[in-house]
Amino acid sequence: MGGRNQSESVDGMPRIEWTEWTGICNQNNIEVPTGQTGELVASGKNIMLGYWKDPSTTAKALDENGYHTGDQGYIDEDGFLFVKGRKDSLLKVGGHRINPREIEDAVMETNLVVESAVIGVKDDLLGNKLIALATPKNKDINESMILSKCSQMLPKYKMPTEIKLVKMLPKNANGKIDKTKCDRLLQ
Repeated sequence: MGGRNQSESVDGMPRIEWTEWTGICNQNNIEVPTGQTGELVASGKNIMLGYWKDPSTTAKALDENGYHTGDQGYIDEDGFLFVKGRKDSLLKVGGHRINPREIEDAVMETNLVVESAVIGVKDDLLGNKLIALATPKNKDINESMILSKCSQMLPKYKMPTEIKLVKMLPKNANGKIDKTKCDRLLQ
């Protein structure tokens, strides 16, 4: 382990010690290098043996490496695990698999908005195009200001095609952003 310890405040959490192995694998089921994003895979005596009477689903989740959680993340140089989102929430854009949360984080890092959500809208050419819904911090902020700052943080293929400014993003009963209702705003 590097310079951090478990008592320090970090966004990640240490590898779980009660599993025999926790790793990050790519789509070919090969462990990725430190710092690279992939799917969290865990094995150990505490990991399930399968889904009750559902061999098909079991075969998708369990293999020789262990249990494929469906969570996307990475392990840093100090061994801390950072979960970035769900594998099933990835959007295919022009041959790239993109986690909308990464784009939402970039929109938030502009410090021009108070909340954001990125939605994949079907596109015949790209598969999906990325549209960001955002609530600006004040009335002076416009879409081009946000896009300009995002272009300094994101590669071109991850850039939202459009930013749509809204007064407030729809929320569910738990106060979380409701992506289904956000999608309806774009219809």
